[in-house]
Amino acid sequence: MNKMRKILFLAMIAIFATGSLYAQKSVLKDAKRAIGNDLNEARTLIKQATTNPESATEPETWKVWGDIGNKAFDNERTLEMLGKQSNQQAMFEGLLESYRPYLVADSLGELPDEKGRVRNPELEAAISDAEELRTKLQVGEERFFRFGLYLTMYADSL
Repeated sequence: MNKMRKILFLAMIAIFATGSLYAQKSVLKDAKRAIGNDLNEARTLIKQATTNPESATEPETWKVWGDIGNKAFDNERTLEMLGKQSNQQAMFEGLLESYRPYLVADSLGELPDEKGRVRNPELEAAISDAEELRTKLQVGEERFFRFGLYLTMYADSL
């Protein structure tokens, strides 16, 4: 009878732990979905995931946080490129907001797993996102601050 209680107790703990882990993965998925719709909601959700011990050590959690900052930057940059009113401070805060989480995702991705292997799919994603940000910033600067004027003058002689 006592063994049966222990088994039942351990089964309940396992179910609870699985439910908790599933809930954190659900929060992460909800944050990913919210990036396209509401960045403040995405920020709230990802902050919950970064404070939870199960998801705080996952590189994907931090990459999503970086993606939120990247999206904030991209939204303002797009407005600016279209000639609409943009918020420069929000644009550069978004760029800054993406930097630290990408670094954390990179460092967590370099930790060896249970078998001692270092497998980091987040590193490639973070590097490509950083390169994309760099390219967007460079192209944006060129479009906003470069101006070329070409004149062709025709004459019979010099």
